[in-house]
Amino acid sequence: MRSRWTLVFILAALLTSGCVVGGNHGNTPDNPAPVNDMAGIDAALANGPVFVEFTMSGSDAVAQENLVIDGLKAEYPGVTFMNVNIDDNGRLAYLFYVEDIPQMNVIAKKNPDGSYVYVSLGGGTTGDRKSSAIVGYHEKADLEKTIDAAVKARG
Repeated sequence: MRSRWTLVFILAALLTSGCVVGGNHGNTPDNPAPVNDMAGIDAALANGPVFVEFTMSGSDAVAQENLVIDGLKAEYPGVTFMNVNIDDNGRLAYLFYVEDIPQMNVIAKKNPDGSYVYVSLGGGTTGDRKSSAIVGYHEKADLEKTIDAAVKARG
């Protein structure tokens, strides 16, 4: 009986752990793609701003946005671009209040007190993760303003 509960616990842990998927997304050894939780995002923030895109398989809107994001990656080598498939990583989707996709969040930095500086569409900074969400398809120029503000917010 005890081994059955152990197996149930292990399976539950595996099912809730999640992972980041989506291939290279422009990341290199100097610009790594973090894995599955805020600790991974924190590690990437040590190198510069982080652009997180929440996606799901088979979405036409995601495919269109990815074309825009691919163009941004070449222009912003100091930014880590993460692709989080919400089907595989419900934990991060929950932490970022994902309700529709694509959703993007741009994180400028983590403060010494543990809080984060997020950048909303258009370049405004906020400490509120939910209000910083960029939901739906957006043109390159709109996202450039946001990323430029994140780079500037790092100081």
